[in-house]
Amino acid sequence: MMGQTNRREFLQAAAATGVGFYAGNTALAQADKKEKSPLERLRFACIGVGGKGSGDTDHVGRLGDVVALCDIDDNFLNAKAKNFPKAEKFHDFRELLEKKGKDIDAVTVSTPDHTHAPAAAMAIRMGKHVYCQKPLTHDVYEARRLRQLAREFKVCTQMGNQGTALEQFRTSVELLRSGALGEIKEVHLWTNRPIWPQSPRVTRRPPEAPVPKHVHWDLWVGPAPFRPYAEYEEEAKGKRRRRGAYHDFNWRGWWDFGTGALGDMACHTANMPYMGLRLGLPSTISAESETVNEETYPGWAKVQFEFVVASQKAPIRATWYEGRRNNQRVLPSLDLIPGEKEYSGSGSLVVAE
Repeated sequence: MMGQTNRREFLQAAAATGVGFYAGNTALAQADKKEKSPLERLRFACIGVGGKGSGDTDHVGRLGDVVALCDIDDNFLNAKAKNFPKAEKFHDFRELLEKKGKDIDAVTVSTPDHTHAPAAAMAIRMGKHVYCQKPLTHDVYEARRLRQLAREFKVCTQMGNQGTALEQFRTSVELLRSGALGEIKEVHLWTNRPIWPQSPRVTRRPPEAPVPKHVHWDLWVGPAPFRPYAEYEEEAKGKRRRRGAYHDFNWRGWWDFGTGALGDMACHTANMPYMGLRLGLPSTISAESETVNEETYPGWAKVQFEFVVASQKAPIRATWYEGRRNNQRVLPSLDLIPGEKEYSGSGSLVVAE
């Protein structure tokens, strides 16, 4: 793929189609795919090895051999390479998959949201199993496309939503499915997000700044519409410092790169009632929020979903709360939790008969 398409063409095509689904040759992928012996060790390539990706890399390193590491940030890449000195290092996941495709069995994807789907899709098309961090994709179309590809190429896939494996979570799902709570009246879901810069504090792009030598900026932007690297000043522990406006954490609040508070936390807090009540697709959605701007997610929002469930007499209403309105957290009424003075940082509440 890299021999046929340069980076500029890749970015132009990605911008034109809305997704960066460039991938390896399908026939070649099928030819490379072969059964492994149960006695063989799995070989992993890890795309995104800073932040959550650092833990994901260490995790699979205990399950097999990490043979390739990829990150656009040399600081993250070199730090993780100390733990895996035999792994080959890359900045571009496309180059990694093209060069090391025959040497890997599975891939972890722990990048910012906007590059989840392009990296995962390319790996799947090459017949590689994929563990991709949450939220699975940047938009709904990408999620549907990944599902189609996983079925087509018959690979194992998993999204990084670790709480789903906990005993307390599974017990709660079983409790809801048992019917022990009777008729379900409503569900409330809340979060302490956003904890990164976005509206009302940030609604415009900050001024351009020099790209740090350790950051490969064009690869970080990837399939998103290109914009210059930028920084802003923040105060921490009484000191002012400059920090990247997007990389390495603050991308979550920008439309082009993240999925806001809903994408960051709803996969955790909504997952238990969603699975336990078998909610499926909502029949109606209504929302209110701060005035929406072109660059960042709104500073607060309240979203109501209604689900028609066969076992219920009436639709189940689930309400999502995020952010601060007039400097007060947007939360469910305290009347729902008698005796409690406040809600936790993030959580879910099922109100039943």
